[in-house]
Amino acid sequence: MRSANYWKCDGWQPEPGGVYRLSFWAKSDGASSGSVTSGLNAANQDFPISSEWRRYTRVFVAPRSLDGVFLRVGYWMIKGKIMIDDVAV
Repeated sequence: MRSANYWKCDGWQPEPGGVYRLSFWAKSDGASSGSVTSGLNAANQDFPISSEWRRYTRVFVAPRSLDGVFLRVGYWMIKGKIMIDDVAV
């Protein structure tokens, strides 16, 4: 069975129109298909998952309207287990 989930960051809020770099480490532990998702819920980016620890980095611009916007890191349609570590903005 494939699943999707994310970790929501309630302790950080971007500035409207601010430019940010998000980075984290992730790896698959026997997972197949799917992707790692990251960024604001208003515009996330998906990355293919690797079986080795890999650093993922992306730069994004926060929308001008932040109603309901939050930062998240998670996975989409993964079958198996993944690990995520050292998330930084």
